[in-house]
Amino acid sequence: MYEAGTGTGMVEGWDPKWTRMVLGVDCGESLQDFARELQDNIEAAESIWRSTQISSEQMKELRKAAGFDD
Repeated sequence: MYEAGTGTGMVEGWDPKWTRMVLGVDCGESLQDFARELQDNIEAAESIWRSTQISSEQMKELRKAAGFDD
């Protein structure tokens, strides 16, 4: 804990782009489980999210048709 708080020891040079410091086996395993579930969800829905790309102009038309005239 001290090293994590002070950036010394095992975490010295830790890249600040990593936003989570996982401390403890239970926490690490829980985060791994969450990442697996998230990856499974991304893969399961890929055909849907890949088919929904629309242009800005199409979005404007959809918004107007739905009554969101801005």
